[in-house]
This record gives sequence, C-alpha cells and structure tokens, in this order.
Amino acid sequence: MTRAASRLRNPSGKGSDLGAFGRGFSDLSLETNHKIIVGVDYGTTYTGKASSTCLSTSTDKRAGISYIDSTNTANCSVKDVHDIRTYPGPGREGDFVWKTPSRIAYSAENEGCDSNQFGFQVTPKMISYSWTKLLLDDSARPTEFDDPNLKRSEGEGMLKLPRGKTATEVVTDYLREIYNWIEDYLAKRISQELLDMTPIEFWFTVPAIWSDQAKNATLAAARAAGFASGDADRIYLIPEPEAAGVATLKGFSEGSSIARAQAGDGIILCDCGGGTVDITSYKVTQLSPKLEFEEIVEGIGGKCGSTYIDREFHQWMSKTFGQRFEDLKFEKIGPGSRFMKDFESNKRDFGYSDNLDQVFEINLVIPGAADSQYYNSEESVVKLDGRTMLGFYQPVVEKILALLSHQAERATKIGGPGSVNRVVLVGGFGDSPYLNLRVREWCEQNRLHLTCPEHPQAAIARGAALRGLDSVAPIRRRSRRHYGILSTERFREGIDPESAVQFDVWSGQKMCNARMLWAIRKGQVIDEETKIRLSRSRAHPEGKSLDYSSKLYACASDVAPEFVTDPAIEEVAELRHTVNPSDMTEFDTKFVDGVKHWKLYYHREVCMGSKEGTLAFRVVHKGAEWGKSEVEYDTRPREKRMSARVFSGMG
Repeated sequence: MTRAASRLRNPSGKGSDLGAFGRGFSDLSLETNHKIIVGVDYGTTYTGKASSTCLSTSTDKRAGISYIDSTNTANCSVKDVHDIRTYPGPGREGDFVWKTPSRIAYSAENEGCDSNQFGFQVTPKMISYSWTKLLLDDSARPTEFDDPNLKRSEGEGMLKLPRGKTATEVVTDYLREIYNWIEDYLAKRISQELLDMTPIEFWFTVPAIWSDQAKNATLAAARAAGFASGDADRIYLIPEPEAAGVATLKGFSEGSSIARAQAGDGIILCDCGGGTVDITSYKVTQLSPKLEFEEIVEGIGGKCGSTYIDREFHQWMSKTFGQRFEDLKFEKIGPGSRFMKDFESNKRDFGYSDNLDQVFEINLVIPGAADSQYYNSEESVVKLDGRTMLGFYQPVVEKILALLSHQAERATKIGGPGSVNRVVLVGGFGDSPYLNLRVREWCEQNRLHLTCPEHPQAAIARGAALRGLDSVAPIRRRSRRHYGILSTERFREGIDPESAVQFDVWSGQKMCNARMLWAIRKGQVIDEETKIRLSRSRAHPEGKSLDYSSKLYACASDVAPEFVTDPAIEEVAELRHTVNPSDMTEFDTKFVDGVKHWKLYYHREVCMGSKEGTLAFRVVHKGAEWGKSEVEYDTRPREKRMSARVFSGMG
C-alpha cells in the first residue's frame, strides 16, 4: 500500500503509537494527535534535515533530522531538537556529518550506476551537477552585493544542467532522493506502518533574498519530488534567516544560555551560506510567558556566499598553472574531489593565525608543472601562502561587512540609537575563522557584541523544526520590496506620458494606464493576514473572453517609482482569473457602438504573508470568491522579460 493510500485510512494520524523514535518519540500517546514536522534546508552546496515531534524533522544544507515530543510544545527547548548526522555514500569522512552535498549524478550518464546517486554517494569520477539551486533564481534582478563573477562558474557540473532538463527538474530529482532518504530513515525507527498513518508537515527553508518566482519553483520541485504527497501532509516555506532566528533566539531565551537575551535586545542575524548571505534584524519583545520577537527593519542580502572563495581559488589555479591545470579531468579538481576536500580543510584553518607567511598545502598531480613557489613537483603539492588565501577571502568578506553596515544603519534609523546591541553569525560560512575575525573587528568598531552559536551550520535546520511547532515565530515581519499593480487613472496633461493614453469605453474619459499603484510598501509590517486588496471596475463587451489577467510588480528601491516604465520595477507574476457567463447577470449593461457591455466590479486579493510562503491570489465579488484564479510566474531570463514589457492595463 502506498503512503498516501495508507493515510486515507487514518488521515489525522490519531491513534498512531510512534514508539521510541529518539527521546522525542518516547512519550507519544494514543489519545492525542501527532504529526512529524520535517524541515528541509536545501542549500547551494549542502542539504540537511532536522525533525521533531513537537514532531519535527528538518533538512539543513546537509541532511539531518531532529525530534521533539509534541505533547510539550509550549515548553520545548532547543536542546530537545536532535540532529540526524548519518548519510549514505562513500564520500563522507567519518561516521557523523552535519550535512550531505547538494549534488546529483544520473544513472543514465554514469556507467555502472543502476540508480541516481546523491550527496556523498556521488564520487569524483561521476558526471554530476552542483550549485543547481542558484539557477532557480536565475531570472532575478542582481543586487549591488551579488558576486559579479558568479556566471564564470558555469563549468562542468557547477551551475550546469544536463541536456533536456530545467533547473527545477534537476532540483526535483535531487529532492526526490532526499525525500526517499527521509522516508527510509523514519520507517526504520517507527515502522513503515506507523509512518504511513502519521501526517507529515514539511518546512523548506529558502534564502530571504529570493524572488517570489524562485520560492514558487522550490515549492513546485518539492511537491513533484514527493513531499506532502499524503492527504493530510502539508508543505510550507520559511526564510533561512527566520529559521536561524527562531533557533538562535529560542536558545538565547532559555535560562541555561550563557548568552541569554533580554527583552528589548536588538539582534542582527547574519546567515552566511554557500551561495547566499541574508541579514535580518530582530528585536526581542518579551521572553515570558513565551518568547516573542519582531523584525526591526526589512532584511538585506546578496548572492555572495562561500562558493565565491572556491571560484577564486579555481581561477587562481588556472592563472598560475594555465592549460596544465585546465586539462586535468573534472574528477580530479571538481566538487567532491580530493583536491577540493584538501582546499576545504585549509579554508577551515585559515584565520586562526595572523601569520601570512603560513603555507597551506594541497595534493595534486599536475603533469608538466615545474617547481616554483606555488608547486613542489616531487611531492605533487600545490602551495598557497597566507597572502594568496587572503586574496580569495577579502572580496566576499568585504561584501558581507558592507551588508552588515547597511543593515545596522537602517536598524538605527528605524529603531533609534542603541536599538541593536548584538550580531549573531550562523550558516556554514559562519564557521569560518577568518570571517569570524573580521566580523568581530567590525562589531568592536560599532560597539556590538558578536555571538556564534555552537554548530552554526545546523541553526537553520533546527529553527525550521522549531518553527513547525507554531510556538516560536516572529510576531511581525517587514516586506523587503514594494508590491503593486498598474492602475488606470484619469490622464494628467503635461505629467503622464502620451504613450500611455487609454480611453475608458464606458465613460469615454482619457486615462493613463502606466501609473503604478503600490499596495505594499518596502519596510511595511506584514503577517499571515496581510493582503493586497484592490478594487476593479471594467467594461466587458459581449462575445469577448472572460479570461482576464493583470501583472503584479515589485521594486526594491527605497522610493517606489510612479510609472511602470522605470527600470527599477520588475514583474513578479501574472494574476489570472476566469469567470462563467452565468455570473454576469447581476451587473449593469449598456450598449456602446452597438455592442452590449457589462460594467464589472470586483476586488482582487493577493495574500502576501501566507503560511505556505508563496503568493496566493483570488478574485472576490460581494464577499465571495468569484471565478477561478491562479498565479503564473514568468521564468524567462530578466532581459527577455524587460524587452517584452508592454502596457496591458489592469485585469
């Protein structure tokens, strides 16, 4: 019997005794409802899971699972979250790891593989694909903090797609392997029968800087991979810094925490991952009877994670050794190779010492390479001094410090002097000694305290698990962008462009169809109930299709432009709705040039803060949903979308 079919027998999961699934599953009773919450942190370089039964499982940028007893949700602690640290594959070093690589190799492309391989199962000799996550947001507008050389990484396996597959399809294939691994892991511990009867709630973490289209693509890939396939299953998105904030602030609020937070504390949370950096400021509003916190100011971020250092290193190798390095097989120098693992080990050590004459050695046979200050041909060792390593780090670290400065200034402007007193560094890159050193120096200059939680690479996974309990979440968030639609308004002579003239069919008035109506402002407080609600009145001619659409726009500038032609404005999605002819009878009619017209009036609602994490759209007339509505995202590259922009009026 399939998992979804089993759920039909017991969709609520009531009466399922989960037994001793770690400490968190030991106290589950037959009389209460239970669910397993699985948080998935799918990262650029690694993926991880954590779960709890407060129940919850979550996946960080490697794979890990944590557990909490759902009967004690209100009093659950970060210490109750357990991380799964075992993953399949010969590539892992040691029995326990925090995460598994976000990498997939297809059986069709690799002789001897009878099934697709993922994570540590992928060996250097396999044709594989990495960093695919970044391609989900390929159509987004770049920020001033993005790595300008990101596209240079489109080499073998990195930011590359197999022929005939889209980024979403590759992500789906990878997540399917993660999903199967989670299912197998849970089934071994609570039995397949009990797992089939237990609802699962999945929480996927996504970069806060991601576009709405990329968030939707993540959700689509996860569903296609099998997540939330049962009737009672659910799937939600949570921004990575919010997940990290949940875990960190929950830990700081507990009595045993050395770095215990106080009500009124302002904390800048800096989430530094492999592909992205997200920075968000939170104010702790209360600690008891329940932890509550809110965003001080809208967050900021960029695609400037630790993969930048790997790319700089590869470019240095090409510049130093030329074709001799570039001719080496991908299995020798690509992700997962011994060469890159040695470099990763050196990255973990860089910054512990301020001795720039220190030499870092990496084993690599480079045929024909002569002895030099950078290579020992007899021992086949590449030699890097501290100054060379520093050159790999400095550009990306400077971007991170610029992001911190920008966020601190904005938080002070909104919250006042002293509104921020602490910086918390999390994420896989947050464990870097050099980054820690530079951020600490920046904090000292700005009279802030720096805190780095134990195992910062696991903070996001643990936070996703805790968030699924609904006991810890920010009470207020802030929009990172302006959101609005085109508004057809009365034409203003000498102000509105003549190219945007449109005459109203019903009244004959001269109108302008290029003015923006910004319904959500950047920095505006939003929650799960926040909606864009816009009234619409239009003349509908007899015989014309009742399929209507309008475009949702966004802008990240501090001041939102007035006209849609401004290059700072980008299209978010198309809002489509269809009504039945039978729904037209209650509207007024009028003949214009011999053609019957109906005067339609309705409201469009776009839910901005839905729990699912993506936009939700509906059309309302007289308080009830009217017709069929959907959100359609434009996945074309940004350049093509901009060139295709035309005035289309409002739907």
